[in-house]
Amino acid sequence: MRVARRCAAGAAAAVLAASFVVAVPLASSVGATTFNVTNDHDSGAGSLRQAVLDAAAASGANTVSVQAGLGKITLASPIKWNASGLLTIHGNGVTIDGGAHGGALFDSDGDGITADDLTIEDAGGTATGDAAPVVSEGGAVSLSTCTISGSPVSTSGDVAGGVLSEGNDVSLTNCKITGNSGTTSDGDAAGGVLSEGGAVTLTNTTITGNTATTSDGDVGGGVLSEGGDVVAATTTVSGNTATTPNGDVGGGIISEGGSVTFRTVQDNCNTASAGVEGGDAGGGVLSEGGDVTVTGSNILGNRATTQGDGAHADNGVLLEGGTLTNNSTTISDDQSVCATPPSTTTSTTAASTTTSTAAQAVSATPAFTG
Repeated sequence: MRVARRCAAGAAAAVLAASFVVAVPLASSVGATTFNVTNDHDSGAGSLRQAVLDAAAASGANTVSVQAGLGKITLASPIKWNASGLLTIHGNGVTIDGGAHGGALFDSDGDGITADDLTIEDAGGTATGDAAPVVSEGGAVSLSTCTISGSPVSTSGDVAGGVLSEGNDVSLTNCKITGNSGTTSDGDAAGGVLSEGGAVTLTNTTITGNTATTSDGDVGGGVLSEGGDVVAATTTVSGNTATTPNGDVGGGIISEGGSVTFRTVQDNCNTASAGVEGGDAGGGVLSEGGDVTVTGSNILGNRATTQGDGAHADNGVLLEGGTLTNNSTTISDDQSVCATPPSTTTSTTAASTTTSTAAQAVSATPAFTG
């Protein structure tokens, strides 16, 4: 009888232990824990916000995985967290609607964000301090297979219409940053990506139709890197606008101290404007102190103006202290490409002939292979 009771007690304990294990988020073989998102609620059990907060509260680097097929998650406020390690978010096709609250994902402690397979929209609005749809206060940001769109952000600190890292690298792969704006009264601004001290790496990424404005600071319509290198491959940076009355400005890309490297890049139809207290202006690229190397690319139809005393402007590429290495890249002020995208077809009209010539320069250039 005692033996039977012991067996029954042991079986009950085993069942209880098994139930306990199932209830706890599973740890991976490398120590990270995965927290699952199972509904589209703004908060509460199973929500993206709760999963992020739980992952941040756990020690070390952890992962948030969104259940496939959830569709859209609309936020009542940005999701902000302090973590002790890198946070990874697997979006599995989810759309995060920021609800026009001045941001969506905010890494307050600067431990870094890695995210893939997600869309962020309507993450604009008015904020205070540093602001963007995705912010890390000192950590690296790595996004892949992503879209950030329709997010006009306004604040009094540093601002970006897409991604902001305060002091670390930003990497985008297979992403689209489009139709956003960053406006600030006192800080640096970028329409797409702003890195304050880290490198920016763009791979198979599109940054188009973004706007950046600051009352006092440097500004980039597409990308602004304050001190880090910018490397772009198989990427389009076009139709972006940057304006400042007091600072350096780049319509497409501006690098303050780092180098710029293009490999099969379309950097076209961007606009840079600096006011009476403004600094240097580059329509396509502005490099303040770093070298620029462009290979198999187009830098076409950009515009740059400055009213600053002693400042310089160049529609295509402006270098202040670095050197330009041009490997089979077309650099031209011709804005016909902005009205009609380059075509590889042959045309007998004068306007189309100009456009086709630029396109032939691209098609004749071998693709970047590494």
